[in-house]
Amino acid sequence: MSTITVGVARKLHLVDDCKDTKKRWCPKGFPGSIVEIKSSSAVGNNLKHKTTKVDSPRCVAFKETLDDEKGTVVGDNRDSGLRAMAWNGVSAKHRPTAWKVLTGYSPAAKGRREKELSRKRKEYQEYVTQYYETAGMILEDGSHMVGGMGATLQELEMRKQIHIDVPRTLHEYSAFQTQFVQSRMERLLYIWSIRHPASGYVQGINDLTTPFFAVFLSEHLNIDKLMTAPIHECQEVIEALSDEDKMGVEADSFWCLSYLLRHVQDNYTFAQPGIQLMLNKMKAVVTKTDPALAKHLEDQGIAFMQFAFRWMNCLLVRELPLFLVIRLWDTYMAEGENFPALHVYVCSAFLMHWSPELLKMDFAEMLMFLQSLNKRHVYLKDLEQWVSHAYVLQHMFEGSTHLEADS
Repeated sequence: MSTITVGVARKLHLVDDCKDTKKRWCPKGFPGSIVEIKSSSAVGNNLKHKTTKVDSPRCVAFKETLDDEKGTVVGDNRDSGLRAMAWNGVSAKHRPTAWKVLTGYSPAAKGRREKELSRKRKEYQEYVTQYYETAGMILEDGSHMVGGMGATLQELEMRKQIHIDVPRTLHEYSAFQTQFVQSRMERLLYIWSIRHPASGYVQGINDLTTPFFAVFLSEHLNIDKLMTAPIHECQEVIEALSDEDKMGVEADSFWCLSYLLRHVQDNYTFAQPGIQLMLNKMKAVVTKTDPALAKHLEDQGIAFMQFAFRWMNCLLVRELPLFLVIRLWDTYMAEGENFPALHVYVCSAFLMHWSPELLKMDFAEMLMFLQSLNKRHVYLKDLEQWVSHAYVLQHMFEGSTHLEADS
């Protein structure tokens, strides 16, 4: 394991067992994962947890922190406790628990978690009955929308849009093409939207469910193989989970998504004012930090709205391989309610990373390049550098008048 520093940036941990990131999924576990010696067996069993694990010191540290019975080690900010540790990436083994604790969904004290998680999962199950089943929102064979006699026309239209969007969500990953994941994502999104009428369902929210589903499925299954195995094999092994475990994955994803969206709700209300503010701030950061790039974009007639809207709307889920998104979200979970501010600086660093290439391009070339960054090969070390750069930028500009003076 190595570290990098940029200016006054935090030290960021790089995991050396995950270098083959030209593929859309990490072949040796999430970044930050413990060392895993996987045993080979028949397909199907391979999708289940069958590993001999040698815990790294970092993994042991997460275990000790999360096993605290007093619940005093979460930390009030990114410089203390669990938040400081998670900022640099969470070990794969402990990521599901860490995310639940960091979002406040699960108590910090280990002894209280089981009871509270049981209560919240039961509450979500009641939502399913109240908002979904009572309204007749039932999926037939996981593919056709039927029923809906108890729903309004607006709710039916929203349900229809969700039904269209979910199959297109991260379709390159096998797990997200299974009947189980798609039907549960549809139900979760519909229930969240009904409970939040100020925004309702907005395209892009579907993308934000995917890291949660991946992380919480990893509590029960070998998520690395699950992302690349044939779809019918993924479906078979997921269906073999108990009803309690399947509901747990769905409910945990619902509550953690709710936490995330609570802090960016203005991104999804009418006219999406939150995104407008984030784009304006990003433009100011880039103008101040890389004036040559900002001028080139302006000279070519390219507005930040044309390429960075999706970056804000989907929190880079569509731009990066999923395992990198999950690593990035470790940092966002550690930031707590302040993660939207950091995200602006991450997007600014992300854009400026490509500056040498962009400066050589004209309008059409730049726009095509910026709108297809998900096809570029990016690596863990790239992400760590962007996050480190973002930390430096935030340290320079947040709470100061430097940006306002030029805006």
